[in-house]
Amino acid sequence: KAPDVTSLDCGIVNGLRDPRLFDLTYLHYRWDYPRLLVNDDCFVSLFPDWYYGNASAVVDGSAYGELPGAKVLDDSSARILGGLIYNPPNRTQKNLLHERLFLTVSPNLEDVLPNNPNPKSKFFDVMKGLVCHTRMYPVTEPKHAPLEIAMQQKLRDYGLTDIFYRTHYNEFRTPIKSNNFTFSLSANAECGGDDVIMPFYDEMRKIYPVVGPYQDNRVIHPLSTYFNYDYLAQWYDDTIISGWDGAYQLNPIAQRIVFANHSPAFIEKFKWNGCYLDETTNTPPWGLTDANRFTPAAMTYRSVLLNYGKLLLEMQDYYNGPIWSEGNADFFWTGCLDTDYAQTNAPDALPMPDYKIRKMNPLENLNGYDLTANAPSIDYMISAEIVNGNIGHLWGITENTILGRPRDDYKPETYRNLCKSYFMIRQLQDFYTGVPIETICYQCGDEMLTATEMLRQNCANEGKIYERYENGLEIWVNRNPETAWEVDVDGETMLLPPYGYAACLPGEILEYSAEIDGHHVDYSKGPLYTYVDGNGSITEFPEIKAANAYVFHKTPAGRTLTPVPFLSVESVAGLSATAMTPLAQDGTPLGNKTNLEVIDGGKARFSTSPEAFKYLLE
Repeated sequence: KAPDVTSLDCGIVNGLRDPRLFDLTYLHYRWDYPRLLVNDDCFVSLFPDWYYGNASAVVDGSAYGELPGAKVLDDSSARILGGLIYNPPNRTQKNLLHERLFLTVSPNLEDVLPNNPNPKSKFFDVMKGLVCHTRMYPVTEPKHAPLEIAMQQKLRDYGLTDIFYRTHYNEFRTPIKSNNFTFSLSANAECGGDDVIMPFYDEMRKIYPVVGPYQDNRVIHPLSTYFNYDYLAQWYDDTIISGWDGAYQLNPIAQRIVFANHSPAFIEKFKWNGCYLDETTNTPPWGLTDANRFTPAAMTYRSVLLNYGKLLLEMQDYYNGPIWSEGNADFFWTGCLDTDYAQTNAPDALPMPDYKIRKMNPLENLNGYDLTANAPSIDYMISAEIVNGNIGHLWGITENTILGRPRDDYKPETYRNLCKSYFMIRQLQDFYTGVPIETICYQCGDEMLTATEMLRQNCANEGKIYERYENGLEIWVNRNPETAWEVDVDGETMLLPPYGYAACLPGEILEYSAEIDGHHVDYSKGPLYTYVDGNGSITEFPEIKAANAYVFHKTPAGRTLTPVPFLSVESVAGLSATAMTPLAQDGTPLGNKTNLEVIDGGKARFSTSPEAFKYLLE
C-alpha cells in the first residue's frame, strides 16, 4: 500500500555564515523561480530530478499547501527549496514517494547550475539566421490580405529578408464565435475562407523563408471535430479541467494524438514550414498535471514534462521546420523546440545571464525579449536580446510591441523601429548563436567581476555587462536605466547610455548604440550590410554623413543605399561614389544615372528624395 504522502519537505541548510538567496535570468517559470544560495565561501543549489519523481508540483520560493517557501531564516541557516507536493491521481489511489534530489556545493557558481539533458534544437542552424516576426490577427476580413502582403513586401524590400513570419490564430477559427480554431482544416468565412487565405500564404512564402500558423495544443472546444471526453484533463475527483475562453484542457497524451491526426493534412494543404505552438512552454509542468485514467503516471508533473517534450519533437517532424512557443517556463523544454519568446518574467531586473548563456543557448535560440515589458524604447528591447544571447524579434513599439491588424497608414516611425530591430541584431547574432561563451563579467564599482566573484563578495549588480565569446567576439551592454558606461571598444572609447551596447570582432563586425558628440547614434557594419542611424542628428559615419537611418547592401547590380524608411529630405555626404541612380521599391530606375558632386577629399553628396525608395551607387 502506498504511504499516505502529501508532501516532501526539503529541509534547511544550517551552519552557514551570512547566507543569501539569489536568482538567475531565465531560470524562472512564470509564477516563481528556483533560488540558489551563496555566502562568502560557496554556492549551494538543490533541485529535484524533473524527469524522475512522482510529485505533482515543486514549491520553490512561495509557500504552497503545507510547505514553506525558500527563505533566509537567520544569519546561519536558510531554506533553498520548499519541497514537493503529492496530489492523488484518484479518490482511492496515491502515488508512491519516489524522488531524486541534486544537492550541489561549490566555490564556483557554474558548478551548481542545473544541467539540461534535452536534445539540441533540430533547426538550431536555421533559427540562428532568422529574426522572428509576430502578426496578431493580420487578416480578419478579405480586404486585409492585400494590405498585409504590401506591408511585408515593403519590409522585405527594405532588406528584412531573413524572417520567421507567424500569424496569430484568427484565420482558422471556424466559425469564429465557436472558438473551434485550433484544429480547423479550412479558413473561416469572415477572413474570406480558403479563397483568400490560401493565396495570402502563397504570397507570404514568396516574401519570407519560414511562414507558420498559430496552433494551440493545450485546449479544445466541444465543437471541434477532434473532441472526445476521454481526451480531457481531469482532477482526481473526475471533474473536467477547463481551458481559456470556453475551451477545455487536453491531457498530454491526447494532445499528441490530436496533432498526429491533424497536422499532416493541415501542412499538406497550406504548405507550412514552421509553426507557432501557443501556451506550450508558458507554464511549469506542474501547472498542467491531470488525473485522466489514460494519462501514464497520472498526477505527476514528469508526465507533462516528458509528453510535452515528445509533442514538440513530433511537431518538428510534422512541419519539417522550426517550432516556436510562448516562453515563461522555457528552460524545462529548451532544445525540444527551436525558438521561444524569451520571457524572463522580470523584464526590468538587472540581468545575470550566466545560466541562460551557458546552459540554454547551446540548445536553442530564444527570440526577442519579455512580452510583458512596457518597453520605453527600441533600445531597451535590443540591448536585452544581445546581453542574453537571443536572436531578434521585430518590434514596432509605437504601434504596440507586436503589431496588430494591417493598415495602409502605418507611421514612418513604425517602419523605422521595425528596421532598427532587425538591422541591429540580424548580422550580430550570427557571431554568438551556437558559440561557447568564454567570459561574462559585471561592472562593480571600479572592478569587472565574474558572477562568482560578484555574488560571493556581495557586490551590487550595476547592470553593466561584458561578454567575450570563444571566437573573439566582445560585447558590452548597459542595462542600467540611470547611468552611462564608458568602455574601450577595440582601442576606441565609447559612452554607452542606458540600454546602449557595443560589439566588436575585428575584421568581421563592429556595432554600437552609443553617445557620439552628445547624441545617440546606431551603427552596424558586418558581412551582410552596413546600417547607420543618426537618430535625427547629423552624424559622420565612416560610410556616410547623415541624420536619418540608412542601410547599405551589396547587390549583383552594385551597392545600394536605402533610407529605412524615408523620413525627410536631407543632403547626405561622405559617400564613396561618383554616380547615383534613384530606384523604385521594386528596383526599377526612376530616372537616369546622375553624376554626383564630389567634394571633401573625393567623397560625394546628394539630396534624398521622397520619390525614390533607394539608390544605386557607382
